[in-house]
Amino acid sequence: MQDDYILAPKSKGTSGSGLSGRIFKEVLDMSNKAVQKSYSAMREAKGFFSSDFERLLLITTRPDELRPDAVSVERLQAVVETFVRDMDLSLPTNPYRVTLRKLWAKLCEPDWRVSLKALCILHVLLSRGTAEDTIVFKAMMEKMRKERSKRSKSRFFDVSRVLGDRPPLGLLGDESSARQCIQFLRHYANYVLQRSRMFTGNFEELQLAKRGELQSTEDLVMQLYKAKKLLSLGLACRVSPDIESELTFACLEMVVFDLVQLFDLFDTSLSLVLDRKSRMFTRWNKDEARVLLRTFSKFRLEVGESIQKELEDVGSLLALYGFKEVPRTVNTRNNPKFQAEVGIEA
Repeated sequence: MQDDYILAPKSKGTSGSGLSGRIFKEVLDMSNKAVQKSYSAMREAKGFFSSDFERLLLITTRPDELRPDAVSVERLQAVVETFVRDMDLSLPTNPYRVTLRKLWAKLCEPDWRVSLKALCILHVLLSRGTAEDTIVFKAMMEKMRKERSKRSKSRFFDVSRVLGDRPPLGLLGDESSARQCIQFLRHYANYVLQRSRMFTGNFEELQLAKRGELQSTEDLVMQLYKAKKLLSLGLACRVSPDIESELTFACLEMVVFDLVQLFDLFDTSLSLVLDRKSRMFTRWNKDEARVLLRTFSKFRLEVGESIQKELEDVGSLLALYGFKEVPRTVNTRNNPKFQAEVGIEA
């Protein structure tokens, strides 16, 4: 199965088909009024990226172990909210493209701390922006992945380029911590870049499933597959004791909040599928449907326990480093429906 991500439109007005097309169209409709209001004031994209904007990027990606400056990150988000949402994704002056191009340049810098901060900022823009902005960023990234960057001499958002040769500099200046830093960078880069392919900012695709608005069984199964993969990638992002810092925990905090929200959506969506399986899978091979639901249910039971343990392990550490309180529990109740699919007696 291929990921049902939003494809970049071939031209203005092209919004794709299926679930992605519907989401893209909804956002395009929501954007029209905002575009009309802001277009006259921001016709030239270069106006977004004045020396002030460049300074914000330099401040938020400063090569140290501190978290990205919160005030500067908020200012970056505020600037993004003023962007004209032009759906011509090929324009070199499109502000979303310029922002992503600059972040990609930071991602490819040899200092892993700069790369981590750039990833963290990209994660913020993809997950905590407005619905309209996160969808445009997602579509733009998908288009740029097919293009080569002159600066990095690779395709944009190629994770192997992010993990290229780096000097052996860890938080403690030794090779052991350096390897652990690069390992964390690898897992976090995989998570953020895969998240950008699979889901829009607030996991809107699964939000539709939670509200019962997905009519296609295939659409719903696809979203569950993607959620399953992303939850596994998120759990792989672990901060070892030797590389604990504000920076690594800033990245981990973003992942933890994602995991809690995504698990809840996976749990709710799978429950919906099990409630309706008798009529949702009428056209499927019965054995294939049974194996599919057993796989999802087994994963749900296992991943819930893993996320709960992760919250218990990192919650106190995040608080120690001054991060806002993260959830300490997820819903790991013994749901008879999941147990029945796996063959466990309630």
